[in-house]
Amino acid sequence: SLNKIIVALIRAVPGIINSMVVMIIFMCIFAILSVDLFGKFGETGTFTNIFNETVPLITARGTTYGQEYYGTFFRALYTLFQVMTGESWSEAVARPTLFGYVNPQIGAVLTGLFYVSFIIITQIIMINVRRAAQFAATPAHLSPHSSDARVRPSPLRSWSPCCSRRWSRRTRRR
Repeated sequence: SLNKIIVALIRAVPGIINSMVVMIIFMCIFAILSVDLFGKFGETGTFTNIFNETVPLITARGTTYGQEYYGTFFRALYTLFQVMTGESWSEAVARPTLFGYVNPQIGAVLTGLFYVSFIIITQIIMINVRRAAQFAATPAHLSPHSSDARVRPSPLRSWSPCCSRRWSRRTRRR
């Protein structure tokens, strides 16, 4: 019934809150790292790409990429929230930092490890921890795989002579 579902959701709230606190801690750690790693990215307003062309690194709002996305802790936290939700993070956020370092090989490896580890931790591990906390609070009688779940008798047993117990006993005696 609806009451059992609401009770199960209410029981799941403490576990979900705990998993969200752990996720926020991870996001804050990565935000601090990203301010340090990417905060000064594109300070000059340009970078030289692999074809030795100078490319401007100014956003639509007139600031550099590093300052706009990672300039302060809260900007970095918001940018990492954008990355976590998957909203145009690759093209708008990760790709400029991936290709814009002075030493592109080291910068690409560092940036790749940063974003891949962040996505693995927040989108895969922590979301599954939240789901586990929610399912752990579900009562056994609501779970379809529970051993306590009642098995309803087959509707055939009530009307079919070949499947009912009474009919089977009569046929054995004859």
